[in-house]
Amino acid sequence: MGAPQRYRQRYIAFKTENNLTKGDLKRIISNIGKELNLSPKPWLISYDKRTKQGLVKCGHRQVDKIKQKFSNKKIEFKIIGVSGTIKKTKQKFLSTSELD
Repeated sequence: MGAPQRYRQRYIAFKTENNLTKGDLKRIISNIGKELNLSPKPWLISYDKRTKQGLVKCGHRQVDKIKQKFSNKKIEFKIIGVSGTIKKTKQKFLSTSELD
């Protein structure tokens, strides 16, 4: 058996108005993790370039910090919602469940 998990996972649904690639978003989210010295690091789970919506995985204690960083970025991010599972996040907040 592995070590116990020390955090509860959260999934942040977001929308951006900018034309970004998945690689761009991965770099932005990775930089947020480095700037805030977060452990575990926030992770881009999925992003749909057509609808400009995506999911970020993070720890439950990191949600507010990540939301604040998203609002301070030059790139416009709108937080749609936060949930504890990918399935519920997609059902509640995202217009399509076909995220890659």
